[in-house]
Amino acid sequence: MADENRTSIPTRRQFLTGAGAIAGGLLVARTPAAAAVAAPEAPAPEAAPAFLRYGLGTQQAVTRYDVTTFTPGSQQLASLQRGVAAMKARPSSDPTSWAAQANVHAVFCDNPPAGITRVHYSWRFLPWHRAYLYYFEKIVRAASGDPTLSLPYWNWSTNLQIPSQYWGPNNPLFDPRRTKGPNDRLDPRNTAIANLLRITSFPPFGGEEPEGNAGALEVGPHNYVHGWIGGDMGRFSTAALDPVFWAHHANVDRVWYLWNREGNANPGGSWLTTSYPFYDIDRGAMVDVPFAQAASFPVVYAAPPAQVLAVSDPAGSPRIDAGQTTAPVAISAGAVENVLGVTPGPAATLRVVGATLPADEAVTVHVLARPQAGAAAPTDDQAFAGSFTLVPTGPHHAQHPPVNVHVALGTGFLRAVMANQASGMTGGAPQPASVSFSLSPQATDGTGAAGAVSYDRLELHVP
Repeated sequence: MADENRTSIPTRRQFLTGAGAIAGGLLVARTPAAAAVAAPEAPAPEAAPAFLRYGLGTQQAVTRYDVTTFTPGSQQLASLQRGVAAMKARPSSDPTSWAAQANVHAVFCDNPPAGITRVHYSWRFLPWHRAYLYYFEKIVRAASGDPTLSLPYWNWSTNLQIPSQYWGPNNPLFDPRRTKGPNDRLDPRNTAIANLLRITSFPPFGGEEPEGNAGALEVGPHNYVHGWIGGDMGRFSTAALDPVFWAHHANVDRVWYLWNREGNANPGGSWLTTSYPFYDIDRGAMVDVPFAQAASFPVVYAAPPAQVLAVSDPAGSPRIDAGQTTAPVAISAGAVENVLGVTPGPAATLRVVGATLPADEAVTVHVLARPQAGAAAPTDDQAFAGSFTLVPTGPHHAQHPPVNVHVALGTGFLRAVMANQASGMTGGAPQPASVSFSLSPQATDGTGAAGAVSYDRLELHVP
């Protein structure tokens, strides 16, 4: 314990009492349902610290999912709501209560007791919050009664509104003190992660010692989302009272996870042994968690569901005759930039919805992508993005039944969009790019033009 970089460990009494002293008054004064967050009760005296040195309890493997998969009526959402409601009903003297867990953030992120270093604006930010999420997750899982529950993450790079799961007056995930409404949207320029994931050294990405040397992830999208939502989220002393805090920080942690997955290394030396206390529900006691352990918790992040970047909206059902037809699709530059954030990058696909063709011939449709209408038109060979082929079903159908098909475009196409986007900047702000997709049907056997093909709409997807 002589390592000067190890945090001074308070007793359980000091921890709970200090948390209550800092945030207890705020909780009672600002929470409408006073019964849900009661005033702190005086803890019983303890003869010795209740901490378990490096006692990490049971480490359950966890997979976290995008909050959009927590659909209304799903077991995941019901379990999360049930767990949060149960925690809010407990007295703040219970270390597994909502108030006590929010107080943990107030203590260590706002005004820690003497001898404890604040965890913001240094290399402590990411590992401390990872451990905080992990031990909170165990508490809310137990409170829910669902052993499969994991915290969702809010992918604010592409989902620019506070998720619908966190709205509704009778919803335990709702916080009425937010200054933004369900229809307000984040500025995607401030939540982009592409440039963050191109950083290859931890200090500029995650911060360094001493306190006051913040990394780009913390002062970039992390702080922006806190400040944009406002209300409880707008101050570190009250941020964890808003249930969306946990989905926000799960996504911050996911960005660190993606950054490590790219082969980037965490710090060594004293960072590995720096530690903080957390309440482990498995042990029923405070545990002392070094950053080396926090960084290696068995948590993985499932990829977000496919995102539809843009949809064409032609009048009627487009018909592709022997020539070509075009369908302009507007693409948000911010959305495309975030797609490119994870190198080497996911493939984009063009989804042709409701494609049909004559029943008596095979047709191959070439898809040509020409970024930014009005720019110098590339040749068909240069613009070729992919193709799909439909084969006749047989003599029992007058035409091929409608089918939805995907055409792989790859990140090269998206990068071309961004390159052309630069010439459409106004006052430094990205303007929507317009991409014209040309679909050219041809006889699959190479004999020339094909018969008519029709479709309902085009959609630009990324996984």
